[in-house]
Amino acid sequence: MTKAPLGGSKTGANPTDRAIKGRKRSVLSEAAGVPIGLAHDGANRNDQPLLEPTLDSIPIERPKPTAERPQGLCLDRGYDSPPMHALALKHG
Repeated sequence: MTKAPLGGSKTGANPTDRAIKGRKRSVLSEAAGVPIGLAHDGANRNDQPLLEPTLDSIPIERPKPTAERPQGLCLDRGYDSPPMHALALKHG
């Protein structure tokens, strides 16, 4: 990220600054994009600790996956680690 050359007073602080005050939101959505889970924490936090609260926040009972209606969890490479795999399996 770089500064916006013409941003003027509307340009805020660098969002990659670890001292930034703000919120990070982790949203879980179903295939059509409808949000079904949400967790939040401080902006200067890593994404991985938000996975479990996000999965726990689903307010409805999920249907069992079938061959006709499989389920999946799509995450970026930052979640590709054995602890995150175990957490995803724990939540089905």
